[in-house]
Amino acid sequence: MIFDTRLQGIFRWTRQLALIAVAASFSSGVALAQESEEDYHSSPSMATGEDRTSAANQATAWILRIIDGDSERCGQFPWVYRYDCLSYVFKDAAAVRTNKPSDYRKAQEILATGGAKLSALVDQYEDPAQPPSRIGNRTIRAVKQTARAEVEPAARAIIKETETLLLRSGGTPRKQVQYDKIAMAVSSTELLLRSALENLPGFPGHAIRTAHRFAAVVLLTDAFARG
Repeated sequence: MIFDTRLQGIFRWTRQLALIAVAASFSSGVALAQESEEDYHSSPSMATGEDRTSAANQATAWILRIIDGDSERCGQFPWVYRYDCLSYVFKDAAAVRTNKPSDYRKAQEILATGGAKLSALVDQYEDPAQPPSRIGNRTIRAVKQTARAEVEPAARAIIKETETLLLRSGGTPRKQVQYDKIAMAVSSTELLLRSALENLPGFPGHAIRTAHRFAAVVLLTDAFARG
């Protein structure tokens, strides 16, 4: 019992540390180099004969890489474009091809639904007076500046719903470990909507990367606490 209590305390402390690190990364304003469009959206190459855990780790890493890299790009746009940009982040992550499609089918369905809901939100509040922007070969639409009070909480709710569904949908302990990592990455995209920090150089890419690095530590500690 004492050991369990200590583990739970460590878990709470680790989560707090992750939040502190993310907050600290805001102030650093470090701009990170962007990788090529092809790098983000190609399929991962997985060697034959790998065990299921190794294959799952690679597939998850690829999904996280897309969420990480695409979110960083979205952070370079004014806030009115970020909602539509974020919808593509979820859709791209949902479209990753893996060599274990059955393991990731539910996760990718959840991501695709989240992306579709964000697109529908932009449809509802789109500002036709704002010229569309572009990322790669895609058109990114703006929402009305006067609608921020409605759009922002709605987008946060979509992100939270997507995260929650991922946390509940692994089905097996082995799969849930991977789904938890994806859920953490999804949660970190909410940093795109932090209006008070939207103009910092390099925001929010550096913060999102920091959140992802701490995700593994948090999830490992969580596994001990639950065990």
